[in-house]
Amino acid sequence: MPVPRLYVLDTCKEISVADKLRHESLVFSFRRVPREGIEADQYDELSSRLDSIRLVQMNNRWVWSLTGSGDFSVKLVRNLLDDSLLSSNSLPTRWVKEDKECA
Repeated sequence: MPVPRLYVLDTCKEISVADKLRHESLVFSFRRVPREGIEADQYDELSSRLDSIRLVQMNNRWVWSLTGSGDFSVKLVRNLLDDSLLSSNSLPTRWVKEDKECA
């Protein structure tokens, strides 16, 4: 969701999401409070989306969200492709490991 009107109001263009959310209000670094109309609409929508976000103290990490475990594997991707792209009577895909000498 782009919020160009709010970006223009913000005086801290390089602030991290974590730093922005540490404050009680998103407007702490704005030049002024958003006005009625588009600014207020963008602010209200952004605020409502951010209400449910809770950041925890941990290092950044990648999570594979297509499975409940969060783990990635080539087999899971192959199964996903087979299930979504191939008809039910097709043979499953077979992935061949590339020979490094030929590459």
